[in-house]
Amino acid sequence: LNCFIRGDLTLNPGQADFGQVNRAGKPTIDMVLTYAGGRPDWAITSINTLSKHIAARGTAQTTPSSEGRVSYALSVVLNTSAPVGFFKDEVTLNTNDPTSPTIPISVTAFVQSNVSVSPSVINLGQVRAGGQLKKTILVKSSQPFKVSGAKSNKAEIVAVNPPDAAKTLHPVTFTFTAPSQLGPFHGIIEVETDVKDEPPAKVSAFATILP
Repeated sequence: LNCFIRGDLTLNPGQADFGQVNRAGKPTIDMVLTYAGGRPDWAITSINTLSKHIAARGTAQTTPSSEGRVSYALSVVLNTSAPVGFFKDEVTLNTNDPTSPTIPISVTAFVQSNVSVSPSVINLGQVRAGGQLKKTILVKSSQPFKVSGAKSNKAEIVAVNPPDAAKTLHPVTFTFTAPSQLGPFHGIIEVETDVKDEPPAKVSAFATILP
């Protein structure tokens, strides 16, 4: 539970909640901060963020009045570097008020990838040493793209690149050759695309090697 209560400040909306977003569009949330604490020279001196995945800026909408009231327009931008999945950060407003020098603003988002792969986890089951299996995964996006490469961190998994054509859906086939070492096996397949600012889509493959 996080709580921040100030009777002299109003923030609308109360936090920067992006909801479910696609980071490629660099979504922005606009906010209004109103100070009515009676200090005529009250001001925001600087703005900090916990990470570089977000950017924040603020400009005064009104000049401070003799009653100590001023409004600021704030904007928070989610950068394309934000990781996929649930994301949490914080914006800190630094002020010239020594009694309360900082104002925290919570930032949350659920970031969707521009490229998705299905399935993202493959259970190859029980495979005898030296045996082979072929599997196909589907890589898709909302816009036509090309698969620029497919590789694995294990030599036992060899992926075949699809034809060089821009489509919204690409099947990628890989061959698994069970190693001689018995027991559990885990490999990761990375599919690279030409979608700008998008990291490789990853697939985890599991198997149990039998004699």
